[in-house]
Amino acid sequence: MKNRSLSWLFAVGCVGSVVSTHALPVTPSSYTFVPGTKQGTYSYIDETGSQLTDGLYGPSRVLSQADAVPYLGWLAPMVTLNFTFAEATTFESVTVSSLQAWLGNIVLPDVVLYSSNDGVSWTQVASLITPESAANNYAKKDLTLDGLNVTAQYLQIELHRNDLGPWIFTDEVTFNKADLLQGQSTTPGTAVPEAGTTLALLGLGISGLAMFRKRKS
Repeated sequence: MKNRSLSWLFAVGCVGSVVSTHALPVTPSSYTFVPGTKQGTYSYIDETGSQLTDGLYGPSRVLSQADAVPYLGWLAPMVTLNFTFAEATTFESVTVSSLQAWLGNIVLPDVVLYSSNDGVSWTQVASLITPESAANNYAKKDLTLDGLNVTAQYLQIELHRNDLGPWIFTDEVTFNKADLLQGQSTTPGTAVPEAGTTLALLGLGISGLAMFRKRKS
């Protein structure tokens, strides 16, 4: 009985669990958009077919063709971006990196997000209104829709030009999903339980020790 009680106490003191989450980036397998990009002072055309997801960001001022390369530019009241993923994924956030030059030129857009599991029927899940403001001149902004918890294989993003446009400029669109991490043990080198869990385990351990001493006596 003595050895059995000690073994039980050791198990209670050393085994616990912890659950935590953090965001992981997700890259779409492909994307399309309408209408097409335009040529302006420089070329704002998607030369590679992957410029929106290649991780390359442009500067806050476009003063040369080299500066323009990361950007796609649309001279349109609305742009529709369709993203296809390898499998259905639960998304936590979507971010559109956009540029404003000045009011009356390139202006930050409004963002509307839709989801679909077949690429045909779409459901609106979130939107972000970006008020026109000269305070955003020559600024890069991450237009982020977060807290989504949306599971889909297809996502559609509409970029709506503000009245003071006429250009929409975007260099990157990024997606994040939640990653669930679970540790199985509180032994060295593994996840440590939260304070409440630790106190509960300690209480059980003390109770077990008292029982063991009582039986021994």
